[in-house]
Amino acid sequence: MAEFTKEDPGCGNPEGIDELMEQLLRDQVQLENAHTVINDSAWAVKQHWKGKAGEAAAATHEALKSNIAAKHSLIGGAFTACRDYRDAHETVKDQARVWVNQLEAARQTINAASEMIKGPKNAPGMAELIEIAARSKAAAVVEEAEALERLTALYEDRVEARDAFRSAIAYLTEEDGGINVKVRAIDNPSPSGPPRRTQGPNEADLGSIRNLIDQANESVWRMVAAWVSGKGPRTFAWDESDPFTQLFVRSDSVAKVKASIQEQILNGNYRDTGRYDAQGEDLPRDLETITSLGGKGNLPEAFMGSFAYDYDVTTVNGDGTATVTIHAWNYTDVESATRIPGTSKAPGGPYYLGPYASMKFVQDVLGGYQTIRQDITWTETVRLP
Repeated sequence: MAEFTKEDPGCGNPEGIDELMEQLLRDQVQLENAHTVINDSAWAVKQHWKGKAGEAAAATHEALKSNIAAKHSLIGGAFTACRDYRDAHETVKDQARVWVNQLEAARQTINAASEMIKGPKNAPGMAELIEIAARSKAAAVVEEAEALERLTALYEDRVEARDAFRSAIAYLTEEDGGINVKVRAIDNPSPSGPPRRTQGPNEADLGSIRNLIDQANESVWRMVAAWVSGKGPRTFAWDESDPFTQLFVRSDSVAKVKASIQEQILNGNYRDTGRYDAQGEDLPRDLETITSLGGKGNLPEAFMGSFAYDYDVTTVNGDGTATVTIHAWNYTDVESATRIPGTSKAPGGPYYLGPYASMKFVQDVLGGYQTIRQDITWTETVRLP
């Protein structure tokens, strides 16, 4: 696409603007759906959760709704900027064509008149022709100046619209204020405890997984909608090509599982099962991850919590390594959602958060919080003994 200039501000087209606007509308619909789910859940909480647990749950729902509303507003601003930029381009393009044509005609007249004026002055009738050419040139110079003035004004209009568009998009994606604030997630320090690691990208190239995190988090919210509403699929499965899996395997819990599997294989166990149990100190961090809509922490990991897994060495490679297929699975139900991590083996445990009874009531009476299953399968390369 040729870049527009002061002499042709209508040149080119704002490439991809329609596709971007369609994407922004889809994003808004997703946020609106999420807001509906949170509203339904908040209503159930208000009806059945009491005391401090109810207050904490209500505050969590309000934080979620505020975050969704803020992101919805940002997307709305970006959509408006896109539309204004597109409309400004069309307006400038229509108006500029007249003045571009006038500029071209004026310059042709100026060039032709200049050549005429340079001609032989003593030839019969030339004096009159030169005088006509001089008048034509003078008029063309005025027309050229007028065209340039109008084109410059149109150029400035388009620059202003473009800058407003770029500003809206920049704010939409900047780490502190925009919709993609959640991509800061994994490596940032947290007052609630040590941060979960990102296995692979460091802070310098975290932006390269921005879309990955967005798509993985969308999968989580689809599950939340199915769980809270009791409607939709009861099983969600992902392989290693899916963003949910790719983000989940970067988590601390999977790092611990991989270390355990490596140890088992070094001990000669090429096929086995195991379990990862979330720890009590994970609870504040996971709550922060959820209330930030995945803006902090690792949302797939926070949703999975504890999980079972099995592994199988499928290929022995010639370089002293082996390819291992790992399958992790988990059931999300009222018990798993309210069980306090780390209390399963405690005397009299496990222990549950206060909302357990109310959520069971909602499950039995309203049909929400129905059990869903997650299955995640991927491969790893490990050293052989």
